[in-house]
Amino acid sequence: MDMKKIKNEEALLSTGDVESRKIVLDILDNTLARMDSYNVLKGMTSLKGKILTIGEKSWDLTEKKNIYLIGAGKAANAMAKVFDEILGEELADGIVVVKIVEEKDKYEHVRLFQGGHPLPNEGSYQASLEVLKMVEKMNEDALVIGLMSGGNSALLSCPMEGITLEDEMQTRDVMLKSGANVVEVNAVCRHISRVNGGRLAQAIERKGAEMICILIMDALGFQATEHPGRPREFGFTQMAPDATTLEDAKDAIKNYNVADKLPPKVMEFYQNCTEED
Repeated sequence: MDMKKIKNEEALLSTGDVESRKIVLDILDNTLARMDSYNVLKGMTSLKGKILTIGEKSWDLTEKKNIYLIGAGKAANAMAKVFDEILGEELADGIVVVKIVEEKDKYEHVRLFQGGHPLPNEGSYQASLEVLKMVEKMNEDALVIGLMSGGNSALLSCPMEGITLEDEMQTRDVMLKSGANVVEVNAVCRHISRVNGGRLAQAIERKGAEMICILIMDALGFQATEHPGRPREFGFTQMAPDATTLEDAKDAIKNYNVADKLPPKVMEFYQNCTEED
């Protein structure tokens, strides 16, 4: 993939102290290239024979009948590219949903969807339905690779039964404008979703499939990753346990005084729900 990250370098070097600017841009470009999700994942992932290695862990693919890929987020296109190239025909199916489809987003074994961010849209909804259909085909011989990055909760999202896509969009819009932080926004939105807050992982778990989830994020307040290939626990995204509770969501609605702005069906859910929902 193209290593050049700064696309307007020529314009930036057309004025001012060009020599000094060139030094700064070279350093910045090199740093961005090293941080690029494609480069990071490509450097820690390999397939030798039937042994798939990601970071410090390996899987024997002779023990897996089908391998599936599910990706969502603003970096998911590049993340999916790595596994499309490395796994190739080993992939039984793959779905990735992104905010912006780039010219280089071409895959041999992955289906590409364009969703919405910061608000979900019809593309987000249709991608989620296709992912849920894919999950229905899985069994205990399946291996599922989840590739999640910033924006995944909106890009891969569909509401639970009884709540419409428009309700979900309005809910996220209200919470984003309320002054709530990203954890509080997601707390309210996850609990009305069929896939967010770990519900997708639960559906996959019921099929008996094994899951690998790779997360790239830039949200503030989380511990930095010193070893990208070392397994660690995290408590959010569609493919990990939800770190928030229903009480967290209810508290956010109360603290930001948005009950009268949220859709009636959403408020009805939060007024009647229990921790089993």
